[in-house]
Amino acid sequence: HADGSTPVGSRSSTTETSAHALRAKTALSVDANDKQADNKHTLSFAVAHGNATDLAVLIRAAGVASGVLDSLESESQLICGLVLKRTAALPLSQLAAFKAGATFVPCDPAWPSERTVSILDEANAAVVIADVGDADGIVDQVMAGSCRVAVLVDERCAVVKVVTSQLLEPKVFSLRDEAKARTGFWNSPEIMYIMYTSGSTG
Repeated sequence: HADGSTPVGSRSSTTETSAHALRAKTALSVDANDKQADNKHTLSFAVAHGNATDLAVLIRAAGVASGVLDSLESESQLICGLVLKRTAALPLSQLAAFKAGATFVPCDPAWPSERTVSILDEANAAVVIADVGDADGIVDQVMAGSCRVAVLVDERCAVVKVVTSQLLEPKVFSLRDEAKARTGFWNSPEIMYIMYTSGSTG
């Protein structure tokens, strides 16, 4: 803006938010699961921020490797499916999508797999983030549709495994390394998320 203010959702505001979180490196942030919190099941802001950043570069790399984006700096829309339980992985994956400039589509792991696959196909999701312990069935089905890359995370949103084709795998990891080397984050998505609801709640 002419007055020097920063538009909400700009790259500068994203960086400022992340910097604010890092100023509290030793503070405890989100619970890692829905049990009563203790030191074993919490994350510092520094770890939470780092896990979200690691996931963000993979989301961006997956977008390019799958052909949805023509480069890491592309302004095209990138859709990311989230099939996650209510652990720290859910809000941190949402943060990761924001950092990656991607729109996220949340899906309840309790839904029938056919519903999740249909939603992610309709949304044209290029990448899906799923819980590592519950992903075996849904990942295979989702990967048969629009998704070309699945990233499996633990309850702290640490990346455990990347599932993709043998053809795309080296490209994903090469682009991930390239994305890690850049400074700052990508422009915020025009649409933060796409929410599918039932007819009674929509």
